[in-house]
Amino acid sequence: DYSTALVVDSSNTVGSAVVIQSEGSGFHNAPVYNTTDDKIMIAYLISGGGTNKYAMVGGTVGTRTITVNTSGRAIVEDGSGGAAQGDATDICSYNPASNVALLAFENGGESGDPNYIAACTIDTSDNSITAGTSVEFVATSAERYQMNYDEDIQKTVLVYYNADPKVGARVVSLGGTGNRTITLGTEALYHQNSFSGGGGSQKGNWSAYDTTNNVHHVFLYNDDSNAYVINYFTVSGTTVSWAAEAKEQAFQGNTTRSSSLVYVHNRNKLLGIGGTADIAYHLYTFDGTDYTYDSSTGVVNI
Repeated sequence: DYSTALVVDSSNTVGSAVVIQSEGSGFHNAPVYNTTDDKIMIAYLISGGGTNKYAMVGGTVGTRTITVNTSGRAIVEDGSGGAAQGDATDICSYNPASNVALLAFENGGESGDPNYIAACTIDTSDNSITAGTSVEFVATSAERYQMNYDEDIQKTVLVYYNADPKVGARVVSLGGTGNRTITLGTEALYHQNSFSGGGGSQKGNWSAYDTTNNVHHVFLYNDDSNAYVINYFTVSGTTVSWAAEAKEQAFQGNTTRSSSLVYVHNRNKLLGIGGTADIAYHLYTFDGTDYTYDSSTGVVNI
């Protein structure tokens, strides 16, 4: 159960697996492709030796091949003060404007196990990784978060569960040496008590950036109305503004188990996914301010 990486080509031919680390069990592995440098950057958790720690390794991808510089990896959180953890769905995101991979995790070595984020870069000469100083983005142990790259502002936006309990969002700005210095925008919380609709080991992505309408859609549970819904927020500069509660769209389907929310750019549609034995698919249209459930398509179970 060590961490490995492999490449699958366009003909679905699988290349040989390469071991990233063999120190302990590998969980929460997340590769991102660095389009600027044509490199792969892989974040991963190492569980062993009585603790959990997070690292990132860099490498080069070929035709069904991958080469990584394991000796040049960066330990982003060493877990010395307590086991680090993370959302099994989303721990890493690439920002092409700043040429940085962001890694989010729960810091088990700090009181309350808050969630942190760090910026990492790759040296193209040897594929080694350098990590910047991590910054706390929410003081909760619930490690439920998503990272959306916003093309309009060229920044990454964090969407997460705040222990208030509400879903929150804030903008990540990058600067300093190698763009590895993080400055967080002001937190904006949802109107009502709420929880993430996805995330973790049993659910998928619960936030998606809409490149057509320039909004961030969020699948969440509105605790006050006792309902799973979709709503959105906009970003101007580093200011996040949530749409009114009246804009909520009921999340369809037979179950919210293993659920995800995906934006389909070529059709300008939102795709809701959920289910275990039968997977339910349902579509939504968004006109820039309001949602419409595509009832003519309905819920398709596969």
